[in-house]
Amino acid sequence: MGVFYFNVCSHHIVLDSCPLFFTMCVFLFGIGIVEARKMYELLSLRPPLCLELHTKMAALESIQPDTSLKRVRRCYEMACDQFGSSNTGKM
Repeated sequence: MGVFYFNVCSHHIVLDSCPLFFTMCVFLFGIGIVEARKMYELLSLRPPLCLELHTKMAALESIQPDTSLKRVRRCYEMACDQFGSSNTGKM
């Protein structure tokens, strides 16, 4: 599974719909939180940057049984770093 989604993203097939693809991998394909975190780390730094990806990952982190505020906060910090000057609205 891991090779498939990283290879697809590297070829810019799904980068425009990255949040949808991320959600599908997590909920439909059941990749699990550990793989979702790896996928988020890669996708969150690749152009085109996407605010919704950070929001979805923060929501996913917050519903984990052992919720880590550090991990949730990191998603919002990444969003602020990437979009804080251009998008000052609500996330």
